[in-house]
Amino acid sequence: MSARITAHPVYIQIVAEHLTKAAQLKNAVPSPAKTTSGGRDIGDALSRHYAIVIVFAAMSLEAYIFDYATRRISDTFVRNHLERMDVVSKYVVVPQLVTGRPVDRSKEWFALLKQLVRTRNELTHYKSQPIPTRPAEVAAFQERIRKREDRFRDAAQKVPLLFASLASELQALDPQETLHLQVFHILSQ
Repeated sequence: MSARITAHPVYIQIVAEHLTKAAQLKNAVPSPAKTTSGGRDIGDALSRHYAIVIVFAAMSLEAYIFDYATRRISDTFVRNHLERMDVVSKYVVVPQLVTGRPVDRSKEWFALLKQLVRTRNELTHYKSQPIPTRPAEVAAFQERIRKREDRFRDAAQKVPLLFASLASELQALDPQETLHLQVFHILSQ
């Protein structure tokens, strides 16, 4: 096996950096919606950090599963048969191909992975909307935005749990992968 270059450790560092910044921002200000920092609303700054966490966490998981598959199966097989699969399916199929044993999809990591991917897709495939003009429409629009921000915050804050539980699941299935999975524990330190 030849040495490989992968980006997931860098992406995980970006996730850790922005989770830390979000936590510092959240802890420094009692009411983010009513406070500004340098002319920017703290809530907007938190949303930006959470968006970065979500996108880079998903990128790190996609980069890792690709690297795992190519290291343990082969570049050719992965490019011909697995590369175009969605990331959730890759986390089901690749470990089974490598180890001959299925992942436990009833565990929390699987629901968190699906939540992260859904949220990342919602962020990266945003659809424009007409601006509401009637009061009832404005209230409903604001409620949709609030719920969307809640989903983003929830998904971002659960990334450390996702990384730790996913790493534990993969390590249990494939102990040879222990060294490669250590990078996912950076968020639990």
